[in-house]
Amino acid sequence: MLLIGFNSLYVSKVKNIIKNKIFLTGLILKIALIIFLLPNITSNLFLPFIKNTIENLSFDPWSNFLMTGGDVNSFPYGLIMLLAYLPFSFVGNLLDQYIYDGNFFELGFKLTSLIFDFLLLIFLSFITNNKSKNLLILCYWLSPIVIYTTFIHGQLDIIPISLLIGSLYFLKLNKYKISGVFFALSLSSKFSMFIGLPFILIYIYKRKGFYNDFLKYIFSLSITSFVLYFPFLTSNGFSKMVLE
Repeated sequence: MLLIGFNSLYVSKVKNIIKNKIFLTGLILKIALIIFLLPNITSNLFLPFIKNTIENLSFDPWSNFLMTGGDVNSFPYGLIMLLAYLPFSFVGNLLDQYIYDGNFFELGFKLTSLIFDFLLLIFLSFITNNKSKNLLILCYWLSPIVIYTTFIHGQLDIIPISLLIGSLYFLKLNKYKISGVFFALSLSSKFSMFIGLPFILIYIYKRKGFYNDFLKYIFSLSITSFVLYFPFLTSNGFSKMVLE
């Protein structure tokens, strides 16, 4: 019963955000940008890599892409970033091929960024608890920086950042194993997220010391990172496009 009450509380919070007029204004704006804008880095770099991955299934999409003459700068991201953008891009590609060529592939790719943008808003809402939701939505959801970098310039940083904030949220709940997994997912999306690790470890150490919860976090982070990175360490394409 306690678990059901806990879940219903979070569902209620999400519903309150969705019904918020400021949120809906930002959502309409972002959907319009997705439909009418196609950033150069999206069309010239990211989409060719995702397209090649969909049409040439391979355990090592980075090497496969380079073998077909692809640009080495196209997708300097890890496995989680690729897996995040594949589902909607795959569906969009199918719609373009078998139903109607309406740029659904591009829309599916950009829709993924919007979903993680919303996920980040939800994590921030959970972290801030009962603080003003209008202020949070106004400062984050309608932030010119987020809107420009994600939907106008076309950067993909929204995914690793949302996963990083997710890690902080579970850290706040003292769920150290889950927090470690989320940080590893963020790290696999974009390795620069590593900059946040020392601060998290210091925070855990100050609260819990070096043992138990500290070790739980390190263990889950290490195991998840190993699983996500190890299969591609011998990949020439992964080394050139991601690690270098």
